[in-house]
Amino acid sequence: ILELLIQRDGEFQELMKLAVDQGKIHHEMQLLEKVVEKRDNDIQQLQKQLKEAEHILATAVYQAKEKLKSIEKARKG
Repeated sequence: ILELLIQRDGEFQELMKLAVDQGKIHHEMQLLEKVVEKRDNDIQQLQKQLKEAEHILATAVYQAKEKLKSIEKARKG
């Protein structure tokens, strides 16, 4: 019976080590999820800024084309 207890204790120790290792992995995963979430928020913010810049640029290009049309019309007229 003593050998069985020693064997069970060894199995228990292995399971405890496995549980500790899994706990560490779980903690690491949580930290990585937070990093991913922050990066995702950064990307969303950059996408928003890019859309705003794209809109401003499109407006500027449109206004420049209109101005060129006006200049061309003035030259001809």
